[in-house]
Amino acid sequence: MPQTTPDRRVRKTRQLLREALMELTLERGYDHVTVQDILEKADVGRSTFYAHYRDKDDLLVSEFEALHPDWTLPIGTGQAGGTADAGWLEPLRVAFRDAGNNRRQFKAMIGMQGSETVRRLLPEPLSRMVRELVLAQFPDRRSDDRQLDAVVQFIVSAFLGTLTWWLDTDALFEPDEIFEICRKLVVGGAAGFFGGAAGL
Repeated sequence: MPQTTPDRRVRKTRQLLREALMELTLERGYDHVTVQDILEKADVGRSTFYAHYRDKDDLLVSEFEALHPDWTLPIGTGQAGGTADAGWLEPLRVAFRDAGNNRRQFKAMIGMQGSETVRRLLPEPLSRMVRELVLAQFPDRRSDDRQLDAVVQFIVSAFLGTLTWWLDTDALFEPDEIFEICRKLVVGGAAGFFGGAAGL
């Protein structure tokens, strides 16, 4: 029983620091928040902060990872070959749902008030997953890396741009609604470019 106490204390401290960072970021913008601001908001000592995190970027990344959508779902929700099935982008739906369920935190992290640090982190896991999805749907494009890379970047940029706009503007769409709008636009563009059926 005594062994669980430090773990509980650590979790509580980290939670206080993350919450303080989120609140301050939404109030002032991430670039205007200092470690001292976070310490005062969370009522945590400087030595305690540095026992857990290197700097405020490290703290922010830990929050992102704690809320990170499961972007590694099994591939295979769609059919290969550019058929009429448009479910091949379905795994991206979870990003919108997770952002909707944690809107305040995601807005603080990737919105206009957020951090370039997290915005740099986001494309990498998304790009890996989208590349797998595109290859599963259009296997004959595997040998053309230039075209494949361009399509992957188009899809990732479209989804991240739409997600960020949705968070920043508080647009009145449910997560599934805004996902469907983006999905239809992206599927039509990718399928048209590769010469497959749009499957909208």
